[in-house]
Amino acid sequence: MKSPPNLLELQNWLHDIVTDPRGVSDSLPEVSQAPHISFVNDSSPGAIHRLSIYAEAYYLRILECLGKDFKETKKILGDELFAKLVVDYLKIYPSKYTSIDEVGCHLPVFLLNYELVIQEYPWVPDVAQFEWMQLESFYAEDSTDTDSQWFHKISGEDLSQRQFKTQSALRLLRSNWEFHRSMKGEVTHVESKKCFFIIYRFRDVVFWEELNESFFNILTCLNTIGTNTINATLEAAAK
Repeated sequence: MKSPPNLLELQNWLHDIVTDPRGVSDSLPEVSQAPHISFVNDSSPGAIHRLSIYAEAYYLRILECLGKDFKETKKILGDELFAKLVVDYLKIYPSKYTSIDEVGCHLPVFLLNYELVIQEYPWVPDVAQFEWMQLESFYAEDSTDTDSQWFHKISGEDLSQRQFKTQSALRLLRSNWEFHRSMKGEVTHVESKKCFFIIYRFRDVVFWEELNESFFNILTCLNTIGTNTINATLEAAAK
């Protein structure tokens, strides 16, 4: 006869049951074969029903959170397809984070190979990446310079030798789609065209702008290299 589970075993068991994407009914028999787990009757409708309430609440909370984090993505896909997306996403990337704000970090990458979406909406992965970058910008560490929106000076009196560094909240996105025009209501159909965006936070508000390719390349060099002279950055961008 199996001994009663200790607190850690009970917590791990409950976690596995609640977060299993197959649902409580399908996952309960398998998970309950773990050592020292014998306190739930697999055939008990009451036990399955009570556990299902927790599992459903877990899923709905994540669905609600991702719906807020990816508002434009959800708007494009609609409620039903977005809910299906979240279910399939959690099968590959179950939540393993202490904060629910981190759950959607892999969603843009997951969308790249999610055929239910990309066949009809090939620009949606970029929309999701755009939205996730805005979240990253909002939660990034504060810059030491509050007077600059994009980058701040590091040292030096001579402009030709002055060093610059991009702020931690800055994000850069290159896309092959004009999805931003649809987001602003300018068009109803998304065209394929190279676009470049900067996302940054200023005084606790996240902004974004479209850039030309040259300026985007300059900022990309600054963002990649970090602290460097402006002359070296311009030279690298020109190559």
